[in-house]
Amino acid sequence: MTYSKKLQELIDKTKRIIHSFPLQFKEGMTEKELLKNVKKLWLENKGDRLTFSFKPIVAFGKNSATPHHKMNDTKLKKGDVVKIDLGLKKNSLLTDLTRTFIFGSKNNKFVQIEKAVKEAQRRAIEKIAPGVESYIPDKAARDYLTSKGFGKYFIHGTGHGIGPRIHERPHLVQNRKVLSHIPLKIGDIVTVEPGVYLKGQFGYRKEDMVLLTKDGARALSM
Repeated sequence: MTYSKKLQELIDKTKRIIHSFPLQFKEGMTEKELLKNVKKLWLENKGDRLTFSFKPIVAFGKNSATPHHKMNDTKLKKGDVVKIDLGLKKNSLLTDLTRTFIFGSKNNKFVQIEKAVKEAQRRAIEKIAPGVESYIPDKAARDYLTSKGFGKYFIHGTGHGIGPRIHERPHLVQNRKVLSHIPLKIGDIVTVEPGVYLKGQFGYRKEDMVLLTKDGARALSM
C-alpha cells in the first residue's frame, strides 16, 4: 500500500473515532470519562498498534472556548457544546482533526457560528495552491470571519503543516515574519482549522487535513 493510501486510511479511521463521540454522550459524565470510553472502544485490544499523535482535547461547555483546553472533571450537561481535537499515530503517519458537537439541539448562535466557520474554512482551502505564500489562506479565513463580526474571536492561526511532527512548516498564519511568507508547494499536507471562541460561552472549531497537488488543494478529511 502506498504512503498516500495508508495516510488516507488513518485519516478515515480518525474521522470515524471522532464521530463516535456523540454516541457516548451521557449527562453527568466528565471530559476524562468520555475520552476513556472512546479510547476503550477503539484503541484498546485491537492489535493494530494505534496511539494518539498528541494528547486529545475534550472540552465541554465554556471549556470549548479555550482553544487548547486541558481535560478535567467538568461534567456534561444538556445543551453543552463539545469540542473534540484528536489525531492518530501509526508508525510514521500522523493525523490531526477537530469537530465540534452539541449535546442536544443546536441553538441559533451555534448554527450561526458553525456556518461562518465552515465558510471561512472553505475560503481558506480555496486559496491553497502551489507558490501561494502561507499567510494567504489565513487572511481569507480571517477576513471572512471579520466580515461576519467574529474576527476578534478567531485567536490562533488557520493551520499548520503535518509530517514527521504534528506541527511543522508551513504555518498558515499572518504577521509572523518568515513563517508568514513560506511558499506552499506540491506535496504539502496542512491543517485548515478556523475557529470562533466566545469566552464564558463556547467555542467552535473545524479542522481538516488538506493535501496540496498540482491541481490545487485536495481535502483528505471532509
